[in-house]
Amino acid sequence: MGCGTSNVENSRCRLRADKELYLPSTELHFNAGQMQRLNDNFLRGYENSDDIPTSSSSLNVEAIVNRIMQRLLCGIGKLDKRFACKFLITAEPMSTSIKLSKSFSYYVRLDVLSEPKIYEDDFDYQVKCVVEEDGVPQGFAKIRLVTNEPEKWADLIDNDGYLRRDKLKLRFVELLAKSASCKSDFVGRPEDVDESYLCGCPGKIVDAGLLHEILKSPADEHVFFGMGSTGSSKFPDPRDLRIAVVEDAQCVKLRISGPKTSGDIAVVLLPAIEFSGWPKYTDVLSRIPLTHPDILIHQQATTMGYYAVPVAPHPTVRCYGRPATFQMRFPAAECLYQTHYSERSVVSNIYHFLRTKVPKLRKGENGVCVVSGYMLKTLLWFRLEACGRVEDWDHRCVAVHVLSVLDSLVAALKAQHHRSYFYPYANVVLNAPRACRTMVSEDDYQNDVEIVEAYMYGLFEKSMGSDSIVTGQAFQNTDADYWQNLESVMLHKWHRVLDTMDPKPRRLDYSRKQVEYIGEVFKGMLATRHCVSTGAEESSSAWHFLTEEKIPRCSTGLVAGDEIGLDAAYLVSVVAEQALAIYGAARDKKDDDRKRRPLRSAVTADKKSGVGGGGGRRGRCLAGRQRRRTQSTGGGPEAVRRLLCDVYADATVADISGDSDLVRFVLGRLQTAAAAASATDFRPLRCRRRRVGLGPPLSLFLRQLYDVSHSTCWHLDEWRRRWDRDELRSLGAFARLLCRDEVRPTDALLDAIQKGWSWADKLLLAAVEFQDGVDIVCTPGPGDVQRFSISLSEPEQETFASRSLGRAADRQQRYSARADTVSNKFKTVRGMSFLDADSSLNEKKNAPKTTVASYVRLQWQSPMTATIASNRYRSNHRVLGNIVNALINLQKYTVSISGRI
Repeated sequence: MGCGTSNVENSRCRLRADKELYLPSTELHFNAGQMQRLNDNFLRGYENSDDIPTSSSSLNVEAIVNRIMQRLLCGIGKLDKRFACKFLITAEPMSTSIKLSKSFSYYVRLDVLSEPKIYEDDFDYQVKCVVEEDGVPQGFAKIRLVTNEPEKWADLIDNDGYLRRDKLKLRFVELLAKSASCKSDFVGRPEDVDESYLCGCPGKIVDAGLLHEILKSPADEHVFFGMGSTGSSKFPDPRDLRIAVVEDAQCVKLRISGPKTSGDIAVVLLPAIEFSGWPKYTDVLSRIPLTHPDILIHQQATTMGYYAVPVAPHPTVRCYGRPATFQMRFPAAECLYQTHYSERSVVSNIYHFLRTKVPKLRKGENGVCVVSGYMLKTLLWFRLEACGRVEDWDHRCVAVHVLSVLDSLVAALKAQHHRSYFYPYANVVLNAPRACRTMVSEDDYQNDVEIVEAYMYGLFEKSMGSDSIVTGQAFQNTDADYWQNLESVMLHKWHRVLDTMDPKPRRLDYSRKQVEYIGEVFKGMLATRHCVSTGAEESSSAWHFLTEEKIPRCSTGLVAGDEIGLDAAYLVSVVAEQALAIYGAARDKKDDDRKRRPLRSAVTADKKSGVGGGGGRRGRCLAGRQRRRTQSTGGGPEAVRRLLCDVYADATVADISGDSDLVRFVLGRLQTAAAAASATDFRPLRCRRRRVGLGPPLSLFLRQLYDVSHSTCWHLDEWRRRWDRDELRSLGAFARLLCRDEVRPTDALLDAIQKGWSWADKLLLAAVEFQDGVDIVCTPGPGDVQRFSISLSEPEQETFASRSLGRAADRQQRYSARADTVSNKFKTVRGMSFLDADSSLNEKKNAPKTTVASYVRLQWQSPMTATIASNRYRSNHRVLGNIVNALINLQKYTVSISGRI
């Protein structure tokens, strides 16, 4: 586990006490007035207002491209089942926001090779992929195929059984060309597609985060919306379009143009093999400490798997067996990072501003050619990691973060290197997913540096002015000002509430909520132990992660007691390792500051006196301090070793029956060890220096853990609700009832509405919106596709669209007595309700009923997509949950309602 944030670039951009921002790469100084003007500029959207297309045209183009891709991929799957994909995965998270460019990227998941398997009992092409990361550059791997029928894969593997990246990509391009040239009747209509292994439904276009949650449910619980009679009964014919395959060494690129595309559209397709688990050379969990407020997010991200895509290492990187080397990517984890914050949050506004700059800076013959959106995204993630406090992400700090990220971008371009967010030795400048370049010259790097610096200098000049574009009457008394001021007041209120609830006691007394939060962190550590334990052999500290063989087992201990003892010892080992690392980093920084100050004063005194012979004495003094510090740190690993043995022995015989007992046991032993070590870790007075033991590091770490648990534990309930799967399990029970033909679809739906399930409300809303009803597609097994129709008569539509919700007493008695239906939902807070849906119904009655509009609505309202997406976009602030909900739970938030009803 981690020892602290490692983003050196972000720490260089410092905000001084007088609110002056210094950017070291561009050597720019911004005062408080300039920062205020730039904040107004960024928040009002003046810089990117002319980059945004209209909403309707953007959605129409995206829907057309999605349908074309589905048609092409259905043809590929029918031509060669090894390349079949049940889902089409968007590279960016699905969002209702407007797309800023006519460029689309997709991952094509090869289901036969990927894990988890969609159907466990599918015996066609039984094959298992084994990832080997040794002997290749970091961020890449080789894939060995293990199968009883190697002859089926002979054209894609080498003599050693490794999957060939170049052959896989070449075969995919051949199938793509054949699918585009096939007649329209080769695939057929959307309702004729075998949805058990092909992608024809609108609801099967998802991002990687949605797919990760969908695949947690068994196949017989999958539910999707079909096109039915809501739109056109056929796919777009590729022969009516001009589709060109653009040669590229990194990916498969298409150029699509036609009468409905309004120009050329760039599409990037990447065949991908999904793997469960986490690569062993990543350092996310070993870099980010347990005291970071986002540790639960990172722990969740490491459980979401990764993809292998046919992208070769950069030509300048040494690699043996290059044709069999695949690049590792983390689209599900990246999707989690991007969707944690709401679209109106400060973090999303900063990302929106940064991503609008890339298309703008690329315009012209001399536009940037190295900078990519993924580079900016990576720099923003490092910025979030380095600045974890809530007050650092107020609306008044937008300009600080934007300028700091741009300054880090300049530094990365000058150095032609910046580490990946997941791998410490992978260069994201060379391997950015959307850069798609093989060779970049020095002139290209210098050109990008000059363009970005010129843009930043332009911002500096603009911040010096006082025109109405940035300040003045143009932006006063607007709705945006009101909401931003309200957010600032709410943050101030939150800080006051936390201060009044935390009197800073000398003795750390953890509350119940804090114990629950720390317990959640500890559970994440144990669940992700494999993510870091595999790199223990390469670690320089032999005591870093103690395995079962390194700890003496109790001869009389039970198996359960041994497991608890190992868990407790592992937790203590991680805390001790992080505590020593954080304390050492803080001490080194303090020593560096102390060494610089006397050095400057000594040089000044020598200049005044004309004597220069004091340097040797100072050099000996510094060498002596360094020697003493090196000697004093030698006993750290042995002290930790003794502590872990004691913790293991005590935990095996302790009465630990639950998570809270384990948390209190671990915290108690750590506090005892810190107190005991602090009482004995002193050197003689003549040394004038404390010996570095476990006392000070553990005390500092426990204080930080106490503070972060106190400020974060109030969002834990909302974080748990985000990953609650009760709605999906109820939806799965509904699908099983339909497939077993035990109940009529409409009856089962109305029964679920009576029992309070939000997915049923949304499904009924779609049935009311589409006058002819909606088609439901279930795929319980390979080759088994079952379609159902849910429609309501005209009187029932009027009844259920009203505020009565159709929950009349006779209906409740009619459906509540059934035993073969979904279970009741015993929750007070529901999802979307029809009480709030009247305006949506009224708006959508007048919506255009075109094929494209119907396709977009069916894609977003598909049952599984809508249920999972409803748990996203929760946090408006730089916290784990939502400050408003936390204040309401603490009874510190009052809502007053005035007016006549």
